[in-house]
Amino acid sequence: MQPETTYEWRQKLLVEITTPAGSKFGSSVTQINISNSKSFEKGNARLWKQWFGEAIYIKLSKTQHLFVLIGKPIDIAQHSFRDHITSNSTNKIDDIGDYYSALEKLRITVKAEKKHYPQFITFLDINDPLTAKVVEPTNLSSVFGGGYKLHKMTVEITDEPTTIDKLESTLTWLPNNTSIQMKNPAASSGVSEH
Repeated sequence: MQPETTYEWRQKLLVEITTPAGSKFGSSVTQINISNSKSFEKGNARLWKQWFGEAIYIKLSKTQHLFVLIGKPIDIAQHSFRDHITSNSTNKIDDIGDYYSALEKLRITVKAEKKHYPQFITFLDINDPLTAKVVEPTNLSSVFGGGYKLHKMTVEITDEPTTIDKLESTLTWLPNNTSIQMKNPAASSGVSEH
């Protein structure tokens, strides 16, 4: 068995929303950890992936709130930065370990690919987790009204600290003890991570 290789980085997702009152911004930094253990037998590699952070919160108006979930941050980074790392004409990733190694060192900002956008949700009543509602990123006006639109979403590899403990003041119903298990209100209202 060959030694384990570890890749880690922090990535910042920034969302800009156009509203009737002007642009609103929100961002969050997620910590990514990937371990790659390879055996001598070809094709018997295993990747262990872990990430932690928080959803992005954007207060659109006094009564309208948008949350951009973490989603699949490794997929977001892997696909959004591909053009800046791969050197072949097919944009194919030949060695995922080399790719992650290069990704760790990048310090640029790129547009996130639409097909890898994380899920957007809102709460019809911010004080009631059972009112969670999925919002289509490309059709914010269907939920929030005219003049609301996703202007851009960018991702960057950063040295900023991981975002933690920012949502508790907005979502006061969140437990302050992480050992408490809550029923996922999103599961019963049709919200799911893709």
